[in-house]
Amino acid sequence: MCTKEDRKREFADAFMQLIVDTPRNRRVNVVDITTYVGCERKTFYYYFENIDDLIIWIFRHYLKTMLETHFAEYPLIKPDPSLQDRYGDWPFYVQIKGANHTLEQGAYFKLSTYHWEDNRAYYENILHNHERGYCNLFNYLVNLYIPALKSDLVYLLNGRRIPADVLNFLAEYHVMGIFGRFQWHFATTRKFIMQNDLDPFWNYAHTEMKHTVDCMFDPKSPYYKKNCAPESVRRHGELL
Repeated sequence: MCTKEDRKREFADAFMQLIVDTPRNRRVNVVDITTYVGCERKTFYYYFENIDDLIIWIFRHYLKTMLETHFAEYPLIKPDPSLQDRYGDWPFYVQIKGANHTLEQGAYFKLSTYHWEDNRAYYENILHNHERGYCNLFNYLVNLYIPALKSDLVYLLNGRRIPADVLNFLAEYHVMGIFGRFQWHFATTRKFIMQNDLDPFWNYAHTEMKHTVDCMFDPKSPYYKKNCAPESVRRHGELL
């Protein structure tokens, strides 16, 4: 018997194939999808609000399945409630805690990137053609992950406190670095990004985050007086 999730997967598979087969100057619409599947247009709207919802579902469904299959023993992270995400009950991220209050996120990022590579032609089109009316997936990812990386930073601080603007900057900087690389290579260079030489670097963002916050509390570091001294706190706002 075909379940609701099976039906959603059928629409998703149809859309992903149509995106690859359709010229980039033409937008795939709901009629294209339902014609491909062989159903009435109204049936699509029983499962999805619109094509943007479908695009988000494809990405989030993979993450949910991956996390529940490979990372179930770790704390799974759901979207920040302030985002009012349509899939707010689905996990999209994980915290893998290591020794000395570190975070070992490399396995998560590597496994999630295989999804991008396995569906490279689809993501090339989605990331390249959002100006033609598709969901801006890059903007969605940035908004989704910034609160998660802020939470990671708070964990790495381990009770220490830094100004809110610094915390926001670090989270934004590393999220833009992670997903900006995806956008650059999938939408522009089309370069394969799973080289074996990169294996030691999948945790790079969190290694650097830990290094940065530790430096903020080292009197010998150039960050120390600028970001953590009491006079700086009074100038730049509240501590977190």
